[in-house]
Amino acid sequence: MPGIIYQGDNLPILRDMDSGSVDLIYLDPPFNTGRQREDGSNSYSDSWPSMDAYLDFMRERLVELHRLLREDGSIYLHCDWRVSHHLRLMLDEVFGEDNFLNEIAWCYSPTGPLSRNFWSRKHDTILFYSKSPGQNTWIRQYTELTDNDLKRFRHVDSDGRKYKIVRGHCQYLDEHKGRQVASWWVDIPSRGTATKSKEWVGYPSQKPIALLRRIIEASSNAGDVVLDPFCGSGVAVAVAEVLGRVGVGIERNDDVVPICNEIMRVAADRWRLTWPAEVISS
Repeated sequence: MPGIIYQGDNLPILRDMDSGSVDLIYLDPPFNTGRQREDGSNSYSDSWPSMDAYLDFMRERLVELHRLLREDGSIYLHCDWRVSHHLRLMLDEVFGEDNFLNEIAWCYSPTGPLSRNFWSRKHDTILFYSKSPGQNTWIRQYTELTDNDLKRFRHVDSDGRKYKIVRGHCQYLDEHKGRQVASWWVDIPSRGTATKSKEWVGYPSQKPIALLRRIIEASSNAGDVVLDPFCGSGVAVAVAEVLGRVGVGIERNDDVVPICNEIMRVAADRWRLTWPAEVISS
């Protein structure tokens, strides 16, 4: 099944989708920033008459997203300091407090203007929930070992293999998966750095390929359906397709399909992979 991007308001589209048809949801919704932009077909408004109006908008969609998830499915909601506390309470209400798994801090590079009278805001929050307790797909993720980690493999056996002693047992460097990723992500550059890379296509809310790769690889398997109901530049759909999942996105803007295909080509080239199908619009 090829990936699909539906163009239009996501609420009626979500309501038309089958219950229990999605394995993983990632959403990077509006943050109630008050910003508006007019740029041809790529217009954008994140301005609401009140916080209550914004939360009503989000609640309707989260209820539908809960219905769409399979019992072993997961949801990652990407937000920032403006609404993270509101949305966590809402996710507790819709998904259940017992299904909260992590509050992930995706940290920015410490660049840009400094704040005059408060700590500089240099991270986004990603709220991670499951549909049912203990049933969610989970594949542990790793990063490369640091120089300090490597120094601990100070022993060498007769075959020339480096190892360290852990609780009385030999742990070999060539069998080590790396450093396990925790809930504090400092190794994925933010947009400020990404603008200089090949993957940046100029979409203001575009997220890094590496960020979506980590989420999709951790919480889905090949062939699973990955949904992004606010897909923007289509990074989640593109990465899902390159990784052999079925990417489904929803976006109002008309230019999302060619942008998504460009990101897909970059991702496939970076990992030396091919994707199973071109993304098509509905």
